[in-house]
Amino acid sequence: MDWGLRIGAQFAPEMAGYDLQELGRVLREDGVDGKIVDVIDDQDDEHVEIYVD
Repeated sequence: MDWGLRIGAQFAPEMAGYDLQELGRVLREDGVDGKIVDVIDDQDDEHVEIYVD
């Protein structure tokens, strides 16, 4: 999951202010499931979604 968060953050500059290690810890400990990030960049016509299974 940590790897996925780091890769996703490269495509979503909006995540620059987030502590990805803390986010990963919370997701693991709380057992979150489903879509956790959905970013649409209209300027570059890119869409990034991050899911946890």
